Amino acid sequence: MPGRDFRFTREHLQLAVNNFQPGLPMYREHGTQLIGVGVSQELRQGDDGEWEVFGVFDIYAEPDESDESVLARLGRGISPAFLAIEEDAPKNPALTLGIDSLAFTHQDLKEARAALQEVGVTTYVTWYVQLAAEPQPAVVLHLAQQALAALPPEVWTQLMKTVQEAVVKLIFREPRPTTPTVLRAKFDSGDRLDVSVPPDADPETVDSFFQGLSRVIRASRSRKPRRRRAAK
Repeated sequence: MPGRDFRFTREHLQLAVNNFQPGLPMYREHGTQLIGVGVSQELRQGDDGEWEVFGVFDIYAEPDESDESVLARLGRGISPAFLAIEEDAPKNPALTLGIDSLAFTHQDLKEARAALQEVGVTTYVTWYVQLAAEPQPAVVLHLAQQALAALPPEVWTQLMKTVQEAVVKLIFREPRPTTPTVLRAKFDSGDRLDVSVPPDADPETVDSFFQGLSRVIRASRSRKPRRRRAAK
């Protein structure tokens, strides 16, 4: 991939197919506008001998919308995005923070890792790789919902405070980006939160996002089954 300094192997592509889940959201230009969902994926070998991932998507459209209009909304094509899980990744982290591989630097990655090193749960900070030609800057959180819901309230509060401070430092660094930054959270339950942070925004935008995360976790706690004592 030009500018990404890597090449996919067949094994990488097969792993992407194996991990695919129907209903995978599809966003316009990797932003926050949802335009469809994934239906299926499979690995195919092209006429040139190269292996490729073939995907089927359901695209949202108005009943009277023309095919030309739908294709125009899709832009220049479809491209995936993923978190880089490297050899140093811990097993089953409760929280993974991905930062855009083009918008941020190795120093940004190092500082974010240091900030989340001792927060009471297992975390992982890595690159978020978008294969669009000109992707928007992005910061992505993947969260293990039940593991986080089981945390004592004081641990959860401190964790979110630390993560929010790290995210604010990334998004509001100088020089500020000239395009909006996508801030996205995905829970392993399927719940998602997305917000677009404009270049001239203030940290309150991020604060509202993290309040939304806390509401999802509180809802998870309320759904936890109660233990009942069996009758003798």
